[in-house]
Amino acid sequence: MNYNNDFKNAKNIALKFLAYSPKSQKALEDKLKNKGFDKDIIDKVLDNLKEFGFVDDKVFAVQWARANIKNKLWGRNRVKSGLIEKGISKEIIEGAIKEIEQEISSEEVIKKAFEKWLKRQGQGARVRDKEKIKARAFRHLITKGFQPFLINQTLNKYYKDSEEFIDE
Repeated sequence: MNYNNDFKNAKNIALKFLAYSPKSQKALEDKLKNKGFDKDIIDKVLDNLKEFGFVDDKVFAVQWARANIKNKLWGRNRVKSGLIEKGISKEIIEGAIKEIEQEISSEEVIKKAFEKWLKRQGQGARVRDKEKIKARAFRHLITKGFQPFLINQTLNKYYKDSEEFIDE
């Protein structure tokens, strides 16, 4: 009797937690552990939720990666570390990132992140030394998780295509 009650309570907590947004299996596991449920109950709830499609780390990883790449303009490395923190396996992470990279060009995301950063720098950034701006932008884009060779490639192409900068 107590086992069934615990199972129902744990499942209800998990479903409420999932109602806000998709979660990784690890996040659900941690939530239920923090609520004091036994490992057997947690495993049974997770298996039940997986069976009905409420928990799927592959789907979660793709959705989470897509949202952070599109909305926060994050790069591959930052997305990867975020998913690792969420308890997603490296194989699933690589698959999710590859899927997203087929939809969204890394170069385009870098360009958008750079233009957003440049806009925040104000009009003064447009007339300063090109190389200094490029170096500062490079550092900023590294913190966003982009790969160095892609940053250089994109910034170089941007400067060739753009007449925004005035050399002094």
